Amino acid sequence: VLHLRAGRLVPLARYRVEPFDSLYVVAKPGTVFDEDPINGVYPVDEDGAIDLGPKYRGRVAVADRTVADAQAAVQAHIRGVAK
Repeated sequence: VLHLRAGRLVPLARYRVEPFDSLYVVAKPGTVFDEDPINGVYPVDEDGAIDLGPKYRGRVAVADRTVADAQAAVQAHIRGVAK
């Protein structure tokens, strides 16, 4: 059983990805990436992008996005490569 008491809760602003952060990116097994999977930590460079490498057509801009928005940007990039 978990019991919490709080007199006042203040929600934090959504975190935004910044240059020099690191993002863990993984493609689910059973996808088109089984031969060369994406599974690792990708640093955000000073320009605000992660580099997925030449097989996945390089860089994806992720800086100044929420984590959910950065995830959507990476997914859209990868879907474009898979076509």
